[in-house]
Amino acid sequence: MKTPSRKNARAAARSIPGASANSARPAKVRIVTKIIVDFGDTRREPRFVVSCRERLASKDFLGQIPPVEPQFVLGRLGRLYQEGTLPRVDFWYEFASTYSYLSVVRIEQLAEATDVAVRWRPFLLGPLFTAQGWLNSPFNIFPAKGRYMWRDIERICAARGHPFTHPPGFPQNSVNAARLALAVPEQRRSAFSRAVFRAEFEQGRVISDEALLADILRDLDLPADLIDEAKSDSIRALLREETETARKIGLFGAPSFVTEDGELFWGDDRLEQALDWASRS
Repeated sequence: MKTPSRKNARAAARSIPGASANSARPAKVRIVTKIIVDFGDTRREPRFVVSCRERLASKDFLGQIPPVEPQFVLGRLGRLYQEGTLPRVDFWYEFASTYSYLSVVRIEQLAEATDVAVRWRPFLLGPLFTAQGWLNSPFNIFPAKGRYMWRDIERICAARGHPFTHPPGFPQNSVNAARLALAVPEQRRSAFSRAVFRAEFEQGRVISDEALLADILRDLDLPADLIDEAKSDSIRALLREETETARKIGLFGAPSFVTEDGELFWGDDRLEQALDWASRS
């Protein structure tokens, strides 16, 4: 298979509607970006992969791709689109968790760089702690550990340039936020979850406050009646099921990352390792 020259690749990229005439980016990157813009970020939302594959197979869409080798144009990510699958990692997080905050604000950027899809799965740590004989967070049970955790979070946030504020009370009651996250459409769950974490750990807000959660829904153009849906028996049961699933697969803390082959990684400092494992499995 003959690989087109970089000069020809750039010329091919400029033939796509919306591509810059002076673009210096390789066609591979330019065209993959175009596909993602057209069909939604399939790397984050696996449900779109099938429709993207169907569009790729259609004559009309193929006519929009310039005449260069498909493997060069689309690369590994494009082939995964056509195969209808992407490596995926389940991101288990607890809204009251400080270390979950660290992962929430960076996981999508890192996953995008490694072509890994992320499934956001909120759950409750409280029942898992109770099963281990703890009636409170270990950061409260063991004061020295708690002091270390707060200082650790401050150092990491400062190094990464993320704002951080001690929330009022720890751990906060996260039940309302977790239920609402499950009621929110899955493709918007990441945006909703980030907004809740930022309100808690950047603005020092109380995330059990329905008024705050309603404001977040409004800011994200999400339906206000999701507040009522989150109180339904079905959503309550779903959160219990997710928490029980977390226990059954061996989770004991948050954040946790589980790859499709069942490999478990615990802690924000294992996020990169989890994504690398998922991309190679």
